[in-house]
Amino acid sequence: ISVGMMLDLSFFLQHIWAILFNTLLFILIKSLLTMPAVLVQGYPLRTAIQTSLCLAQVGEFSFVLAASGLAAGLLNDIGYQSFLALSVITMMLTPFLINLAPRAAALLTRGRGKEASSPEAEQQKASTLKDHLIIVGFGISGKHLAQVAKESGIPYTILEMNPETVSRYKNKEPISHGDASQPVILEHLGVYTARVLAIIISDPAAVRAITLEARRMNPDLYIVARTRFITEVAPLRRLGANVVIAEEFETSIEVFNQVLTQYLVPRQDIDAFSARLRQQNYRMIRRMSSAADSLESVASRLPEMGVQTMRLEAGSPLCGLSLAQSNLRREYAVTVVAVARSEQEVVASPPADFVMEAGDLLYLFGKTDKLFAVKPVICAAPATPATATAQEPHQA
Repeated sequence: ISVGMMLDLSFFLQHIWAILFNTLLFILIKSLLTMPAVLVQGYPLRTAIQTSLCLAQVGEFSFVLAASGLAAGLLNDIGYQSFLALSVITMMLTPFLINLAPRAAALLTRGRGKEASSPEAEQQKASTLKDHLIIVGFGISGKHLAQVAKESGIPYTILEMNPETVSRYKNKEPISHGDASQPVILEHLGVYTARVLAIIISDPAAVRAITLEARRMNPDLYIVARTRFITEVAPLRRLGANVVIAEEFETSIEVFNQVLTQYLVPRQDIDAFSARLRQQNYRMIRRMSSAADSLESVASRLPEMGVQTMRLEAGSPLCGLSLAQSNLRREYAVTVVAVARSEQEVVASPPADFVMEAGDLLYLFGKTDKLFAVKPVICAAPATPATATAQEPHQA
């Protein structure tokens, strides 16, 4: 408003065509000068074009210089009014330029997306993956997920926006640089053939954009998204995310877990408390943060049900018992839908006389709180004197 009040409207109308020409020339020149500063930092051309258009207006410091120049006699009234007119127009155009920037960048880089997104042989390999995991964001959570995927033999590829991180890990991980909200980038990552997409970044707007685009491109893709606040869970689920991990909620559970552990509260009770809280918030969270995976075919009709994989430990009382003798369905309301004894031996819908052995992978189906409750029985370790001693005071 203050800048506009200094503008002489009669001068503006008398020189409108010259002012408009100078405005377009200024936007073009400043955009061209801004782009190299973005490109030299390792960002792609698309990002450089968007940034330059968003910064194409006259900066605030220019008014200080113009006022000083006028006071010092370096600018006359005509030059000063021309500068003010140009400034006002570029300010008015800024919202439209910001809105136009993504489309202009896509138009100007058409045909370059695939080449720009895969300059290295390792990146070329990503598009040939099938049934793989796509990790968006290579912070602490992304690094942990990549490590677990590598140790578990799960094929994966990583996308990161920070060029320094990409440069640091390009010889160690299948990592590439790009914006996952762009369809060409997701296509290069193999979104059509991927099984899971994990979005582990802190930008809420980017998470929503990536979720929407990935769901549009692959309706069968399983999307896991991280968010900071519980209030962001419902919008992400409406956009197509299968699971939304709310840091605010999971942190609160971890805090009371650690507190109760120090008071020697039994592990089963702590797990029960965690299950109860997750059950109460299930309409919004829709999943536990544990390793359980939802049954997509019945998720809409049975929102509180899930399937979880547990390894039968040697210390479990279930070792050597048949499914009928274990009473898992009667006592814990969970059903063993499959047992994997090895990669080659997987028993689907095992019969009642199937005998469980230590090391078996049990696929359990049931309510989420029941899956938590049965975990101590299946994953029980042999009692040690130290464990018994630590529990005696609490039991007493």
